[in-house]
Amino acid sequence: MDYSRFAHLYDSCVNFDADLPFFVEECLAVSGSVLELMAGTGRVTAELVKCGLRPTCVDSSRDMLARLANKTTAESRHIVCADVRNLPFSHAFSIAILPFNSFCELVSEEARHTALNSVRAALAPRGRFICTLHNPAFRLKSVTPQPHVVTRFPSPSGCGEVLVSVASEYDADRGVVSGTQTFTTIHDGEVVDEISVPVEFCLPSQAWFAEAARANGFTVEALFGDYDRSEYNPESSPYFIWCLKEGAA
Repeated sequence: MDYSRFAHLYDSCVNFDADLPFFVEECLAVSGSVLELMAGTGRVTAELVKCGLRPTCVDSSRDMLARLANKTTAESRHIVCADVRNLPFSHAFSIAILPFNSFCELVSEEARHTALNSVRAALAPRGRFICTLHNPAFRLKSVTPQPHVVTRFPSPSGCGEVLVSVASEYDADRGVVSGTQTFTTIHDGEVVDEISVPVEFCLPSQAWFAEAARANGFTVEALFGDYDRSEYNPESSPYFIWCLKEGAA
């Protein structure tokens, strides 16, 4: 997605916080440096900083990182604008986290393999990687070609409200959902602004990710179905939460 188009709306649009205690606990449990991948505007970063951590935050969108920078001080984090497929680190981090299912934005198999290999290379020996993805069976329940409003919030400008609508379709052969996400600002009953952004993300299977992790030098430690560490259920769990360790078993 072209996040530069709606970076100014992102924090108002996304108010998910159920994963914050999980990531804080996981990062505090290791002794060493923390790498947050596809960090966006710092939704998770800010919580890590509150708990005394100094994460290195990576994202490919300068507009999103500019908002992250405004939330935190330079002394509390390190910001790097980079692609997760080509990380400029070598064996540097005790733990890497990739929150909010953002790995799914790597649509091609080649991109996903390249990213996994890049993350592994950034980790210290036996470092941990926590990667979150959509559970395909659960996520597909909300995919429909009919535009529908998924959230609404007061406009950050103070005038009116913003409606966020999505229309999408699933290509089973590619395992990819594609469509359009539209941000419509309404004030006094009139549309005063509209931003439409193409959306595309993949839904790799449990078997695919497990094999890809192993092929790129990871050991699978655990797979959770939600941030309460509940057991993964293929039909009802909303997520894959993969806990990986650098190196072969």
